[in-house]
Amino acid sequence: MKRDLSRRELLFRYGPASLLLVPVLRRVAARADALPTTRYVQVFVPNGTRPAAFWPDVPSDPRRFSLDGTLLEAFAPLQRKMLLVKGVQTGTRHDIHSYPGRLFTNGDGRDGGRSDGASLDWAFADRVQASASPTRFHSLQIGIDTPYPSRSACSVTRDGGGSIQPCDDDPVRVFDRVLGDLASSDCGDAPPPEMRGDPARSRLDTIRGERGAARASRGRGAAERLLLDELESGIRDLERRLPEVGAPPPPACGDADLVAFRERAASLAKAEHGRFFADLVVLAFQLDLTRVVSLTHFSEGGDTDRGKRTNVDVASWFRVRDGGYDPDGERVDTFHHHLSHYGDGAREAGWERAVNRWAYAHVAYLAMRMDELPGTTGSMLDDSLVFHLGSGGNGKTHRGENTPCLLLGSAGGAIPQGEYRGVSRARHGRAVARAAVALGVSEGAFGSEGGDPLF
Repeated sequence: MKRDLSRRELLFRYGPASLLLVPVLRRVAARADALPTTRYVQVFVPNGTRPAAFWPDVPSDPRRFSLDGTLLEAFAPLQRKMLLVKGVQTGTRHDIHSYPGRLFTNGDGRDGGRSDGASLDWAFADRVQASASPTRFHSLQIGIDTPYPSRSACSVTRDGGGSIQPCDDDPVRVFDRVLGDLASSDCGDAPPPEMRGDPARSRLDTIRGERGAARASRGRGAAERLLLDELESGIRDLERRLPEVGAPPPPACGDADLVAFRERAASLAKAEHGRFFADLVVLAFQLDLTRVVSLTHFSEGGDTDRGKRTNVDVASWFRVRDGGYDPDGERVDTFHHHLSHYGDGAREAGWERAVNRWAYAHVAYLAMRMDELPGTTGSMLDDSLVFHLGSGGNGKTHRGENTPCLLLGSAGGAIPQGEYRGVSRARHGRAVARAAVALGVSEGAFGSEGGDPLF
């Protein structure tokens, strides 16, 4: 890389905010000789599923299958880059609640599996931080409507000591932490509330003003300028959307029209969280702020007494019409755990399909965004791995057979793509071990109780 892109030179000429751009410019300068930069996204959707709605028919040819009409139909544009595995089993035979904090540790603690060590995302992030090019953030733990962010029911991440790492489902707070202070090396302090979403005080104004002369400097080609403009535009777009996703909760009492208006605004805000977080994750990957993200939805388990409402998650905001989310549709009148376990009628079954289809749609959106960006082996998605593992296969019967297991991307060629494979009651630890091997995480650092890696 040219000398005028060194950290010291950028700091002296253009101010501290420019240091955030160093990883981007380095990858542009070294793209021709670069090894794949692997990113890892760990996805969890809880409480089992309805098998008939989730699984496509198993084909005789694993490369010829259709996602039409299933909960995974949003992934159809990425079918050639996915590996769908049916036959993975979690928990004990009659209990699917392995819980997220145990699920990705290559064992669930119930059948002799390991549950006291690091989860896969944490172990891979440790590997990144120990490399020659560590990132500013070790990893990011993001929640989508997670009412208990510090409990195992809502977090898929455990550190090396087995402690739960809480997720954050507040888009304003996550934005402030990840992108709110471009110059800071301390990621813990968020800007004051009055700065949130204010275009006049954009965090990018500093970069725009301080690097005006840099556009004409030697060593800055058109490709670099285009990339910087693209990143700048992406961050500004997220800032513009902050007031939308950070809408206040509706009032508990007052004028009926006002309550209805604010309930609708709160519903729309929640519904946008998935797409907002996906765009933020892509920017964090592009800026090399982190290479590891865990994404948890809703809450695993919960009180089934509908009068107590201990798990509010989707009940507080989700609306359904014509099989999907609609802010003017019918209000979902219970929480996610109840829908998956006790929703007996066609009405509640339809609610569950709509909620889970919504969750998978923004995971598909994240993967498609990654697939649009260039990588070394193809796209960013080809270089990376998005790994979804559910807590069980059937919420109604509480059984762990045929738990959802989906991998997108190939981690630079380490995972087969475009296939739908069947296995016979493979412990879920074997799927986690397969992802670990693809990410270069050794069994010694991760654990081996889950059995040999699949495939």
